[in-house]
Amino acid sequence: MFKDVTLYSAWDEQGLPTKDKDGNDITKSMTKKLKKQWEQQKKLHEEYFGEDK
Repeated sequence: MFKDVTLYSAWDEQGLPTKDKDGNDITKSMTKKLKKQWEQQKKLHEEYFGEDK
């Protein structure tokens, strides 16, 4: 979901960005926003495909 190398350069084990394209740490507020987007997408994915997939 956040694998765009023009925006980010490093990711954690869940795929959430930890560094921006210039190698600077992502701010806590941006991390919170990205995590919220990730959770919303995860929920939609589970509703569409079911939780077992």
